Amino acid sequence: MFMAKKNVQKFQELQQQLELLQKYSEELDEKLAEYTSTKESLAEMQDIKKGTPLFVPVAPSFFAKVSAESFTELLVSVGANVAVTKTIPQAIQFVEAQIKEIEQAKAHLGATMQETAEHANALLEEFNGTV
Repeated sequence: MFMAKKNVQKFQELQQQLELLQKYSEELDEKLAEYTSTKESLAEMQDIKKGTPLFVPVAPSFFAKVSAESFTELLVSVGANVAVTKTIPQAIQFVEAQIKEIEQAKAHLGATMQETAEHANALLEEFNGTV
């Protein structure tokens, strides 16, 4: 009886862990979509000609109409309130590195989720065998 109760608790813990891992996976998917969109935008910026009108967000629902002068450099936040100047190709490389890190994290997360699910399924089969 004690083992069964212990296994039920372990199964519930695994379920909670799987839910957290799923939530984290969804967050990574959102980040991946954000970085992919950023990469596409940066690539498009290379083709903007001088004098092209642009709308720059200044706050939610507020945009300033400006005219493009040149897009040779960008200010890129690298964390810890630090920003560095990068060319568009350098910024694209930076974003690609972020995308690669996220993809690696997702692969590791997927393996962890698979392992956790297998453990939970083994406990479930054990429950079904004892009922």
